[in-house]
Parts: sequence; structure tokens; C-alpha cells
Amino acid sequence: IDLLMPERDGLDTIRAIKDEFHGKYLMLSKVETKELIGQAYTLGVEYYVPKPINRVEVLSVLHFMIKQLHLEHSIE
Repeated sequence: IDLLMPERDGLDTIRAIKDEFHGKYLMLSKVETKELIGQAYTLGVEYYVPKPINRVEVLSVLHFMIKQLHLEHSIE
């Protein structure tokens, strides 16, 4: 999710889907405002990657998130 999206920002999007979506959130954004990033983490964002994105960093975060999901599912 991007913090700044055209019709609805990332924070409002998370608020709108959080009751139905039980996955992980990764936020990619050029926003550097600590307050907004803090709100994102409060709403459940697992990782925040600043734009411009580094392909290696994003892939690394995604692989880590996948490992976390597999671990969580194996414990259940």
C-alpha cells in the first residue's frame, strides 16, 4: 500500500479493509512525515519502505514477510 494514493490514502485504505483482510501490510511511499508513518505502524503496517524503492530491499522484505507467514501458519 502507498501512503499517498489518488482516491483514498493508505491509512484510510487500511482502516477500510482491516476487518476483512487478515494478512500483512507493506507500505511503499515517498512520505517522510514521522507522524504519518507512525500512524501506519499503529494501524498494522509491518514494514515501511521509502521511495524511490530499492528492488533488493523490497524483495528482501517480501521474502522475510513470507517466511513470517509460513511460521505463523505452522504454529496454528
